[in-house]
Amino acid sequence: MFKNINFKKHSFSVAAAAAAIGAMATNALAVPVLDLSAAATAITAELTPALAAAMPIAGTIIAVGVGYKLFRRFVK
Repeated sequence: MFKNINFKKHSFSVAAAAAAIGAMATNALAVPVLDLSAAATAITAELTPALAAAMPIAGTIIAVGVGYKLFRRFVK
């Protein structure tokens, strides 16, 4: 099954991949430098009233579209 793979030629790429994975794992376990919780709270505070205002409009548009399709289906 492994007849075509020459491990001596690919040993450098395997070692480089292992080093890259190790470097990524080390960075993943690091303490985050940038805290985005304040930005997320601000965005949520801005979007909540906008979504509350947009939901009735979106519901009306969907209801009109579905109603039109049902009307066209039963008129035929």
